[in-house]
Amino acid sequence: MEQTAVRLRELIVFVHSLERTGFDQWHRPIRPGKWSIHEILSHIWLWDTYSLEHMIPFMRDGAILHFPNHTSINGNAERFARTIGKAGMIRHLTETRNELVEVYAAASNKEVRFYVGKTRLDTDTYCRKYILEHDRHHMAQIEAFVSH
Repeated sequence: MEQTAVRLRELIVFVHSLERTGFDQWHRPIRPGKWSIHEILSHIWLWDTYSLEHMIPFMRDGAILHFPNHTSINGNAERFARTIGKAGMIRHLTETRNELVEVYAAASNKEVRFYVGKTRLDTDTYCRKYILEHDRHHMAQIEAFVSH
């Protein structure tokens, strides 16, 4: 569980490594029809917020949790990205991820099993499957874009 908390914090280091990214690269789609770095980070922030508000607090033994409509959440992420600058996005995402780590650490219990849809999980498995894999996917996209 402690290892998961460490890995959750890796996103913060990654995001801060992007601080020197130029305006054009920050706001240009990573590929045609895809989001920019700014929009991807907004998307991650919104899913972190969703986990904080609608998932982790309700992870009780036998609970059945559900994800919202992805299109709706992603649209909200795009709209949020238009309301905040680069420094604000980095600060917002960092603060929210730090809060997520704290809430995860307090809620983490291998004995408690709940469902996300039909999948039975504990808090650690939820974080690894739904947050860390999501982080890795988007971090790899951004790294590939920035390195070209």
